[in-house]
Amino acid sequence: MIIKSVGTMRMTTNKTSLSRLTKVRHRNELNSTLSTLPMAAKKVLFLAMCQINSKNEFDDDHIFYVTVADYIKWVQVKPDAAYLALRDGSNILDTTLLKLKHDEILELSSDLGFKFTKSNVPDSMNLSLTVFSTYYRNEGRVGIKFTKEAKRFLCKLIGEEKRYTTQVLLSVVRLTSVNAASLYQLIRKIYSNNSRANSFEMTIDELKDELNLYTIGAGGVKDYKYPDYPAFKRDVLNKSVKEIMKHTEVKNLSFVVSEKIGRKVYKLKFSYTIGYEGDTREDSEFTNMFDKMYPPEN
Repeated sequence: MIIKSVGTMRMTTNKTSLSRLTKVRHRNELNSTLSTLPMAAKKVLFLAMCQINSKNEFDDDHIFYVTVADYIKWVQVKPDAAYLALRDGSNILDTTLLKLKHDEILELSSDLGFKFTKSNVPDSMNLSLTVFSTYYRNEGRVGIKFTKEAKRFLCKLIGEEKRYTTQVLLSVVRLTSVNAASLYQLIRKIYSNNSRANSFEMTIDELKDELNLYTIGAGGVKDYKYPDYPAFKRDVLNKSVKEIMKHTEVKNLSFVVSEKIGRKVYKLKFSYTIGYEGDTREDSEFTNMFDKMYPPEN
């Protein structure tokens, strides 16, 4: 554990070092919010989140700092681009909302201190991700303070929580497109749930939900982007698959049409392998603790 003094604020960092296999772990309910973030904001966020030990809880007054040096090292960009990314990314995070659905609100209400029941739970809820962010150009860093509500999605994942996604930091920050980052996140969510899985099936609409490829129209009806499958395949899937295999540990990634309704593509099957074997010690410790709390079903 590293303790640094920053003015009158004491900063405690949960992780002593980062490596190329450093992982960021969070609740699945955070995924939809992450899929909406521009890449600059997502990279800044993950460079802050990677400092969190997801088994423990950080102090409410904790401020996570991300430096220009961090950004240059991990993202591999020039200093001017790093300064711009830190400034713009932190500004975006200040307006980012955690968007919860009806069933998520009911499930999380006790954890978040809300007294909702099945009879009065709202259809949706927006929570702030950060209390504030600070930008120090002369010092080349930003500071991020998460809300108390956001903490429930980022730490103490051993306990009542049963669903989490683990992503490799280096992979997230090296990806350049939002669609590729969201597809990578989906693969990691499935892999986090079952490390023996090497394929999954999903309808086109379910996939677009995961990739945040929709808008909400009048009456709350979803209007999905890329209604024509050939354009969706060409502009989103093919490009994302190529980028993921180039920059991440996910290899041999491919997809095929697994079901049609009439002539319309309805469902896709994705296959993949993970390009390294074994977990880091921290990842193994977390998995062992989680399996003891929730034994795998036979």
